[in-house]
Amino acid sequence: MKSFWTRTEGEGLAQGDWLPGCHVPKFGKDFGAPNGEPIDVFEADLIIVTQSCDLENDKVALVALCPIHTLSDFEERNPAFSGKRWESVRKGQQAAVHMLGSPTEPNNNRASLVVDFGQIHSLPQPT
Repeated sequence: MKSFWTRTEGEGLAQGDWLPGCHVPKFGKDFGAPNGEPIDVFEADLIIVTQSCDLENDKVALVALCPIHTLSDFEERNPAFSGKRWESVRKGQQAAVHMLGSPTEPNNNRASLVVDFGQIHSLPQPT
């Protein structure tokens, strides 16, 4: 089986683009308060979920992104997802997560990637 992943380069963003190691701000409870805490930044592997046409036509100021994990990493963070539950995810019966084939091992189901729709990050679209 051939991988459906393709490498893209350039400034344009599209739905489905995978952004490994993307910097995401983490706002604390005192954000915005005088002398509040500084803004922390963490790295996450994210996938763009905003529609490509909205990005291309500058219809959105913020890009919606969801975390993307390896199957084993997702299972470690979410122990309820293991064993036979993956078959229901593969069939599209679990709305909060979606499986994608591995970009390096498309024939290996255990190398699949998991998109977590339970978390959504918004970042400004590059200008």
